[in-house]
Amino acid sequence: MAEHEATPCPHVSSIDLAVLSATVPRLLSARAASIRANPPSEQIPPVLWLCLTCATLTPSGVSAFDPPPRCSALPASPNDCSTVALAHPLTLEIESGLCWCHACNADVHVAPGINELVDTCAGVVCHAIEDAGGMDDVLGFPSQSSSDNTGSSDFEPPEPISDAATGFPYRITAPGLINLGHTCFFNSAMQNLSHCRPLLLRLHTLDPHLPLPPHFSTALPTQPTPTPTHVHPGPLTTPLSTILLSVFSRASGSLAPSPHGPPWTPKQGYLPNTPIDPTPLFAVVRQKWEMYRAMREQDSHEVVRRILDGVGEEQDAAVRGDEQGQGSADSTGTKYRKNVVEEVFGGTIVSLLVCDACKSARATREPTLDLLVPIPTPSTSPDPTTTTTPSPPPTPTPDPRFPLTSNPTHLDRLAKFFQFQRSTAQPPGGSAGVVTLEACIANLFAPERLDGNDSVACDTCSAAAAAASSPSTAPTRHPAQKRLLLLTPLPPVLVIGVKRFAAVGYTGRVRKVRKAVAFGEHLDLGDVIVGEREVGEIVGSGGAEGGPFATGKAGGEVEMKEGTKYRLRSVVVHGGSAVWTGHFYAYVRVNVAGGAREDVWVYASDTKVRYAEWDEVSRAQAYLFFYERVDEV
Repeated sequence: MAEHEATPCPHVSSIDLAVLSATVPRLLSARAASIRANPPSEQIPPVLWLCLTCATLTPSGVSAFDPPPRCSALPASPNDCSTVALAHPLTLEIESGLCWCHACNADVHVAPGINELVDTCAGVVCHAIEDAGGMDDVLGFPSQSSSDNTGSSDFEPPEPISDAATGFPYRITAPGLINLGHTCFFNSAMQNLSHCRPLLLRLHTLDPHLPLPPHFSTALPTQPTPTPTHVHPGPLTTPLSTILLSVFSRASGSLAPSPHGPPWTPKQGYLPNTPIDPTPLFAVVRQKWEMYRAMREQDSHEVVRRILDGVGEEQDAAVRGDEQGQGSADSTGTKYRKNVVEEVFGGTIVSLLVCDACKSARATREPTLDLLVPIPTPSTSPDPTTTTTPSPPPTPTPDPRFPLTSNPTHLDRLAKFFQFQRSTAQPPGGSAGVVTLEACIANLFAPERLDGNDSVACDTCSAAAAAASSPSTAPTRHPAQKRLLLLTPLPPVLVIGVKRFAAVGYTGRVRKVRKAVAFGEHLDLGDVIVGEREVGEIVGSGGAEGGPFATGKAGGEVEMKEGTKYRLRSVVVHGGSAVWTGHFYAYVRVNVAGGAREDVWVYASDTKVRYAEWDEVSRAQAYLFFYERVDEV
């Protein structure tokens, strides 16, 4: 979500909250009932705008260029548009919560003390949508098949499980977080970060006075103990460290019997816990980013990124100018030292680009803290019954101007990466046709062909044309092959976000993609990684942009295959049809003391916390995943 500066709108006084409160629930319930009785045939229904003066619903088209319509209850007055606009100036798009003022011809944004009545109206609409049966029923989206969702409305979190078992042999303690008002998105994000052990260990190095919990293991697999730093934590890092370590230190499992009473059983529902107040941290978040001051529902993935970026920026600012700091050199030769966020989540995506004509390769790298993967549509999803291979690059005709076109070693190296088969892996017990997280990742990293308007300007071909005294000075463009890969070593923690919110129709309109994405506890990225040595061999052999890849490391296949396996630590789930009307909750894996059993899963929804079976976790419409790197799967 974009952050906007809120300015007072003089026309907020036109809002009639009494009329809205009395009319909107009845209006939306009647509309939903009518749609259920007579389902619409349109695949994408019109956008609905609510007049905040008289509570009239007015539809508009679905095009991104359609402007918000004026209230349909007013007579059309083409010769006196200003009078109409001033009569009923404000209109609210009920799916995205966007507010438009026709008199100001501008969006109306909300902040503390600014246009707050608009946010109150949005709350009335939100509750009315819930009471009417959900956003899909109100808008008239076509019903989705059971293969596309979890089989329920998925707005409300699941109820405590009922198990016929007479006892559960482990005692679990796990604190909830107090909802400060539409902050479930924040609480679920903090639950996930609180169980990210590599992050906690590194935050502890910034402030050794923060005690590590007794059951915390510093011997994390595949991860060296971080070097203590003398950098003082900043105003965001300090409360973050306190909250995360507080949650983790109180979340544990132990073998029963317990001196505190009989074993807890699933029949007992939610776990007794004293919730933690996240106000000290959220107050800093609100102060730093204006978008959170209105206390409206936001995106959980976005707040994770903002907080992690903020912590990294604080540490970077603290060490800036420290000429004695130990660091390594980037591609420009500048010395730097990774901050704690980069140490835990930092990875690099390499983009390989190969010209079809001369077979020269270019490589660029982009640092990243997470992977954002789209959910494949029917047109992009591989057939689950077959294994498809993208069209390989055409067999080159040897060209004396371009030695690589007749270099078998170079061509074999290209074929290794550009004749990649898409993954169609199914989770254990999965059924044909189910989209998996592995398939989403495979589609992100699958080779793609660039031709037509997407053809690439090739420096090697342009240089050859210039050497032949070609009169043209324009860069020579040719079709090319492109592929993204993850550069090793991989990060200790891999954050994967699934694009569950897609733009539809009018600019700013967002609809949730409810297609189920199956995921497992284990993930292997061995098919989408590359080592610096191999990139250097591809790029260096052509002399095209060798940069940091030209030398690389020794090790070849050994380098590539180390540290590619991950195990799921936690997820964030969104229930509901729209981000501003739904609910966020989390599932986290809690350590069991003694090591006699695998860790147990816990469901956390604000202050409500309970035990959860893996079967429940795996069926959730998760959209944010935290995977922790392990030695073996």
